[in-house]
Amino acid sequence: MKTLSRYLRICLKRIGNAFPGILCVTLMLFLCVFAISAMILKKYSDSEFKTKIEIGVVDESDDEYVDIGLYALEKIDNLKFSVSFNEMDEDTAKRKLTNDDILGYVYLPKDYLHHIFHGQNRPATYVTKRSSAGFNSAIAEKFTKTVSDIVTASQAFIFATYDIDEDLNRPEIYEDNEKINTLYLESLVQRDDTFEEKILGIKDSLSLGGYYVCGMLTFFIFLLGIAFCKVMYKKDYSLNRVLKRSNLGSVKQVFSEYLSFFIFVFLTIALFTFSEFKVFEIKGITEAGYYDTSLTLSFIFAIVPAVLTVCAFQFMLYEGAGGIISAVILQFVTAAMFAYLSGFFYPSYFFPEFAARIGEILPSGAAFSYIRKCMTFRRETRDALPLYLYTLIFLAASVMIREFKIRRDN
Repeated sequence: MKTLSRYLRICLKRIGNAFPGILCVTLMLFLCVFAISAMILKKYSDSEFKTKIEIGVVDESDDEYVDIGLYALEKIDNLKFSVSFNEMDEDTAKRKLTNDDILGYVYLPKDYLHHIFHGQNRPATYVTKRSSAGFNSAIAEKFTKTVSDIVTASQAFIFATYDIDEDLNRPEIYEDNEKINTLYLESLVQRDDTFEEKILGIKDSLSLGGYYVCGMLTFFIFLLGIAFCKVMYKKDYSLNRVLKRSNLGSVKQVFSEYLSFFIFVFLTIALFTFSEFKVFEIKGITEAGYYDTSLTLSFIFAIVPAVLTVCAFQFMLYEGAGGIISAVILQFVTAAMFAYLSGFFYPSYFFPEFAARIGEILPSGAAFSYIRKCMTFRRETRDALPLYLYTLIFLAASVMIREFKIRRDN
């Protein structure tokens, strides 16, 4: 036990001596991560989440009632994502769709309204690019389908009522027809009575900004291993062989080195998390604004299970690396790959369901999910269990690699 504590102190002192240099590298990594997050947030705040959904309307019927309907749709808009309908000819619509100026266009065939008024259905066609799949495209398609469903259902009801009144020779036939049409118009105008708007957030009830605060923090933690390359990579294992002969086996060696590595990584994260929250608060991110000093400290200690897992993973990579250059490249490539697969840069609904599921069960996905839950105060004890399991697996793998290298060099 005395040998273990002495070796732990040596490991702490070794990293402590190199810590000023580690902080300099960490600062550069932090600035890179912040630049990436700023670009992503600017992209979405300036485009998809703030601008209108542009849809073209090609009206071959040339009916004035279509203009009235488009005007109504432009003005009756209580939804968060507003839709702009612009009337144009088909050639213009195709050109704008090709240039991504519009998400799609609705084609209304000749005598479209005339056929509707006479109980016949000539469906409108919604045209979009196969490559324009995304959140706004889905909203636009749903919107046009809803309008089509309302027209079809109201048309069927109005004509059915008219036929029944006519068969029964009811004198109120025109009065009933007017009432039904008025009822449908009122239901469209008073849409607040027909739906409830509920903002659920991007993931785990986080806003877009809050999601990226968590994503960039997780990415930053995964990149931190690069800053420790000088003290974590081992050229040879001669000292470790001596330690093993002194009754300090691979398990104790890995434990001491991993614990000292984790302590300094955690200190680094604590320092830069305060800075990150302050910067994102200035940028207007809602969740970052909630966190005062005490809440930020609470959050930092809450994410310890995620930091344990990432440190264990990074430690394993250093154990398996064949050289310091390959170790740094390995750290960066795995961090970037995990960031992409687990949705640090894009929410998981941008990916196919199978890919999104894989991203969630990876160590990066488990850590990211846990940090999001810590951010929204929704974490439970069981949420950390996958992280503890991953930590044990990575440490066990590190011990086996250490044992193999000691025996091989011997």
